[in-house]
Amino acid sequence: MKTVVVFVACLLVGAVKSAPGPADKEESKQQTYTVVVKDHGVEQEEKIVIDEERNVEIFQTVGSDDAEIVEDFDAGLEATVPKNGDSCYVKPMDEAENMPPAELKSDLESLKSEDKVSESENEGESYYTLSGRPIKNKSVVGETIANKCEGRDIYWLASIPHGDQDRDKRGCYWVRYCRYTYLGGGYWYRRCWYIVRCF
Repeated sequence: MKTVVVFVACLLVGAVKSAPGPADKEESKQQTYTVVVKDHGVEQEEKIVIDEERNVEIFQTVGSDDAEIVEDFDAGLEATVPKNGDSCYVKPMDEAENMPPAELKSDLESLKSEDKVSESENEGESYYTLSGRPIKNKSVVGETIANKCEGRDIYWLASIPHGDQDRDKRGCYWVRYCRYTYLGGGYWYRRCWYIVRCF
């Protein structure tokens, strides 16, 4: 199986150190960590933003199309926000697979202080398709996700079996996103999911 090496490279807290103005007030409550992922000898960076007050984690995906993954623990939702495009994708969050913001922050800071290198051979894949038309009442996804997806259509995602024959046809295309989930104890889990869109 594939071995993935991960270590926390740096902690960015510049917004906290400077005196925030009115426009910067919300940003000062967030902390950003950079995780360097070594996969098949190639190093890539994944940034993790932790907002304890809003109970939110934001991840940048690696090794795939660029996107931010927003995990809102209060709303119980996970959103995929592509860097480009006119859509966002939302699904229920599996809280059992995600460490709450305060706990994740504590563990990331411990890894940084120990300069600890972590390895994982675990990887999972999931497959989704758009479920119906765009959401009309965007308030149902919570303030953080609604703000991240401002000006875009937001779709619910529905799980589908891997290799669904009805989806493997002309007029459909797959988009892949991957990110690393910290399991604790220095171990990480690589999660990838595929979103299919059909014309």
